[in-house]
Amino acid sequence: MLCKPMTVIACCFDLNDRNHQSLSEYDNDRAAAADNAEDVDPKLKEAILKSRKLDRILQQKFHREKNVKRERLEQNQRFAVPSTSH
Repeated sequence: MLCKPMTVIACCFDLNDRNHQSLSEYDNDRAAAADNAEDVDPKLKEAILKSRKLDRILQQKFHREKNVKRERLEQNQRFAVPSTSH
């Protein structure tokens, strides 16, 4: 059985890039790409949906960790004891 050529749906984003797309724009782009690929195998479509969910979770955790790090650095600066030299 010959397989039809498939469109590979891939989306990469740099987590350190401050100009990345919002989650809703990212999801809309991925959903549109998945909908346009009508001949995609159902298992592949399911994998794409799972990947989208995991990407969203990863991005949320990344932002949460980034905020925690920023807050920790702010607190360290606020409570740092200035060194006095005699």
